[in-house]
Amino acid sequence: MIVMKKTQIIDALRNIKKQKVSYISIVLIAFLAVTCFTGVSFASKGLTNGSSLYYDERNFRDFEIASSVMFSGEDLKEIAEVEGVADVEGVLRTSGKVLSGGSKTAVTVLSKTERINIPEVLSGELPTAADACAIEKKLADDLGLGIGDRITLEDAGSEMKLLKQLEFTVSAIVIHPDHIVTPNPFESYVIVGKEAFDTDQLGGRTIYAEVVIDKPAGIDRYEDEYFTTVDGVWKKLEKLSAECASATLLSVWTQLEEYKTLFRDVVFKPIVLAAIKNAKNCSDEEAQEIFDRFDWATDTESPDLNKDDLDAGRIPILSDFSFVLPEKDKIVRSLLDQLSAASDKFAQAGFELWKVNVPDETVEKLQAFVDGLDLSVYGKLTSAVTLFNRGLTRYRATVERLESGAPLAQDLGGVWLIFDARMNAGYMHMSMSANGLAAISLRFTLLFILVAAIVIYATVGKLVDEQKKLVGTTKAFGFYNREIFGKYLIFGGSATLLGTILGTLAGTFFLQFFVEYSYGRYYVFGTAPRTAIVWQIFVIPLAGLLLAFAAVWFAGAKLIRSPAVALMKDDVPAVKRKAKNGKKSRRSLYTRLILRNIRTDAKRVIVTIVSIAGCCALILIGFSIYLSVRNTIDVQFEEIIRYDSVVSVDLSADKNAAENIAAALEKEGASSLAAYTELGAFRSGNGMEPAEFIVADLSKLSDYIVLRDPKTDDAPAGDEGVILPSSYAETYDLSVGDECILIDSEGNAYIAKVGGIFENYLGRTVALGRNGYREIFGKEAPTDALLVKHPNVAREALAEKLKGTAGYETITRADDLRVVFNSYSDLLAIMMVLLIGAAGMMSAVILTNLVNICILQKKRELTVMRVNGFTTKEVKNYITREAFLTSALGVILGTLAGLLQFSAIMPALGKSYTAFIMTPNILGICLSAAITVFFTVVIYRLSLRKVKNLKLTDIA
Repeated sequence: MIVMKKTQIIDALRNIKKQKVSYISIVLIAFLAVTCFTGVSFASKGLTNGSSLYYDERNFRDFEIASSVMFSGEDLKEIAEVEGVADVEGVLRTSGKVLSGGSKTAVTVLSKTERINIPEVLSGELPTAADACAIEKKLADDLGLGIGDRITLEDAGSEMKLLKQLEFTVSAIVIHPDHIVTPNPFESYVIVGKEAFDTDQLGGRTIYAEVVIDKPAGIDRYEDEYFTTVDGVWKKLEKLSAECASATLLSVWTQLEEYKTLFRDVVFKPIVLAAIKNAKNCSDEEAQEIFDRFDWATDTESPDLNKDDLDAGRIPILSDFSFVLPEKDKIVRSLLDQLSAASDKFAQAGFELWKVNVPDETVEKLQAFVDGLDLSVYGKLTSAVTLFNRGLTRYRATVERLESGAPLAQDLGGVWLIFDARMNAGYMHMSMSANGLAAISLRFTLLFILVAAIVIYATVGKLVDEQKKLVGTTKAFGFYNREIFGKYLIFGGSATLLGTILGTLAGTFFLQFFVEYSYGRYYVFGTAPRTAIVWQIFVIPLAGLLLAFAAVWFAGAKLIRSPAVALMKDDVPAVKRKAKNGKKSRRSLYTRLILRNIRTDAKRVIVTIVSIAGCCALILIGFSIYLSVRNTIDVQFEEIIRYDSVVSVDLSADKNAAENIAAALEKEGASSLAAYTELGAFRSGNGMEPAEFIVADLSKLSDYIVLRDPKTDDAPAGDEGVILPSSYAETYDLSVGDECILIDSEGNAYIAKVGGIFENYLGRTVALGRNGYREIFGKEAPTDALLVKHPNVAREALAEKLKGTAGYETITRADDLRVVFNSYSDLLAIMMVLLIGAAGMMSAVILTNLVNICILQKKRELTVMRVNGFTTKEVKNYITREAFLTSALGVILGTLAGLLQFSAIMPALGKSYTAFIMTPNILGICLSAAITVFFTVVIYRLSLRKVKNLKLTDIA
């Protein structure tokens, strides 16, 4: 234990007073290091706390579950009873389009939730009437909508049209917790009451289940503790998936049987009777008699869900005859064609089957008759068939895996698709911001710590060297080594402790607020609440003291342990050996003096080099991160994504809509490519990511999205398989020929082979050729979009030209995602300014101190030079020539250190669909070196002004 006498303490305080410039420099270095670390680290924690608090206020879901067969009321009860689940709420959802000004804006229509994912109401009130809706602020701003305005929706659901009505009155402007990034770059929500959906068609089921789990109050949703809790519940929900799906499928089958009977009686029977009357030229009674002689029985036995030939889309009408469910507007022609094709079946039943030859006029009358029927039964039939077919493949795969003992997380997984918060884009944006801050704060704080340790080491070492005889005298008087060491420890330790305390206060109350305010502009919850990490507040001063102790120990331990006699002796100058050849050195006097100074004052020179290196490294880290993000954005949206806009196409309005719109675009000097786009998901092993499928002719798609393998620089070899972005392939270690899972917008999962990999950094684009899509998904990809290049035509002008074209919906930017990453780069620009400012302050403090020490040490020598006729400029050059060497070495060392830190920081900033370019940026290196040299020159010029004031009396 170090115990000091009063005289020792007085002597320690005298050292501080004598070396106040050095002492202050240590205080400031510790202050800067701790300010940056606590400010940025606490801000990172504050952002996640602010986001978590906002999510808690909105009761943001922990899971969103999608089911290929939807959720019955019993399913929701089963989910609620899972251990760890706190609440569950069903949600209805469909794709829609808001009609406005001759164009259509894509939206997602949601049913209002009562307990989970509650929107933040900015004005008005959430819908209570069937024709009321709430819209997100972005949609209101884009279309100029307000409370009380009427909007017209178009139900764009792929198979089932779920909305009962399409006219709504805006009752509220809201922000949905799914979208915490501002401005919101994603598809806006329109929120309606559940009564606006055709729940009868869905058999009372819901499309999604929003789940909240039991978790500690106030838990940080970005910490490992949260994800450990989430993963435990996730496994239980996966196991429940197959059990619930089986019950739901059988329930759907029962309804399907009821709907088939009704469909036979209401739709099929009148058409067949008309065909009989036309063929036999008989009366209604005779036609009915013939009709009744057939066996129109339908299946009543529940199916074996694991039969390979089970197909709910083929509905048995006769005991040995079935027909494929026709499209709604082609019922008559489809049934007549199938009756004609089934003539052999009727003949085998013992009937003389007539030739079904119904005139077109009769077909039209029959179709008009069908159109006048209440076809809600048909809608239910279609829904039931759709739901049943959706679930079969995934259900069978799940059962097979359960029976084999394989974990459900692998391959196709369960029937349900369970998405946690990491599949939400707003959540991931916040995660990137917070992780980036944490990585930056830790990395550049390490540089500050290194510099601070070296400054303490050099300063205390210099002090001990200067007081060598004093130390020897003190030891001769009987003082212990620990008492002498304690005196110097007070010098370094008190400076470090004072700096850490001031830095903690400044970081907590000033820098944290600045960072959180800057970041808060990009999130709906605004400036996050001030946060303090308690353990850091106590650990940082302790760590600073340990650092000071180590630096003082290494600086003075050897000298302090020396005997008093040795310490009290004068130093004997080293004898310089003459050159063997007897020749004089060819170096100039200046050069020899500079080299001598470096040898005799190595500690000061080392600290100078390290401080310059630290300054350069900090600036380089800031520039490199910012320029890397900017470069990645430019490469992604200018070199890889080569099309400018996407035109949405409605083929139901005109089957030739895509061709007509393409022709109209060509007249305006724009080229286009027909494509199909779909939001789905990608899965490999335990990982799942959102995906945006773009399906087109691959030979032409490469002109719009550069499909270039980053390793081979080749395009995909064929039109088979899926073309994955390199960010996904690297994250999941996938190569061409490997298997992965693609999940479509309806929740159906398909095994796919990787047909190629293309260079991609930002976004979730997954490319497929039309043949590849057909092989994987088992269906044709319709055209619902045109990828458009229009470098010489404004988007607004094209929109005006296309408004009158049948099938045109809207034209949107191809680089909407750029808005998100631009905001992220703006945040990094703020960090860059902080880094440069901190680096400038650090170099100013250290170099000013070191130059002053140098001038004080060499005051006698410099004064003699002035007396002997050297000009002020020549004397300054004598000092600055050493600076040239130390600056050059510092910049080189700082560049290497900065690049190493940069390569360690960037992976922490990225995610699976955010991979930043990590190539060292020449511009960043040059700028950091130039700014470092500028700082150094300015500091030396200011510090060397006192040279001209040297007087002859300074020699004394």
